[in-house]
Amino acid sequence: MDIKQNTANAQEMTKRLNTTSINIRKWGIELETHGYNFN
Repeated sequence: MDIKQNTANAQEMTKRLNTTSINIRKWGIELETHGYNFN
């Protein structure tokens, strides 16, 4: 089974979520501490 993954860099997510790149990194770290893995 092939799984297609959509990727976005921090700058693109900053625009989409109307926030700062610092918040994107903080959220990513917090998600990883709760078991979400990012490649």
